Amino acid sequence: MWYNRLIVAFLKSPFYRLLGKNIMVIVYQGRKSGKEYSVPVNFARLQQNGEEFLVTTSLRTRKWWRNFRNSTAANVLLEGQYRPAHLQICEDAAPVMEHFDPLLRAYPQYARFLNVKLAEDGSPLPNELERLAQERVVIRTQLVSSA
Repeated sequence: MWYNRLIVAFLKSPFYRLLGKNIMVIVYQGRKSGKEYSVPVNFARLQQNGEEFLVTTSLRTRKWWRNFRNSTAANVLLEGQYRPAHLQICEDAAPVMEHFDPLLRAYPQYARFLNVKLAEDGSPLPNELERLAQERVVIRTQLVSSA
């Protein structure tokens, strides 16, 4: 998509902070083509570890995330720096639901983005989690230490 290139260029610039704190770029090689791709994604930082993030696909029908089924290595452009990362794909319903529940509790603003209704206590409704598990994939992203 044309606008992905614009976002990537902006995130490479000194002005990356203007786009917000929760956008990074996943850089990987296509498993068939060998071509390098850069995909900007929204992420949620996991509370227990500042080096681990959750990313969700916009739809399961998108194909770029399938490149990580067998190979989990990629680079991410985060806060103006490229970092190596390991990516773990969660596509089965149970793990996807497991990840979305705490994500929506920690970041209730994502409910609007994901078109999810929350209960009064802020927890996602079970039928909403089931729908998300059918529509989306979760990519657990762990930065690799440079030490």
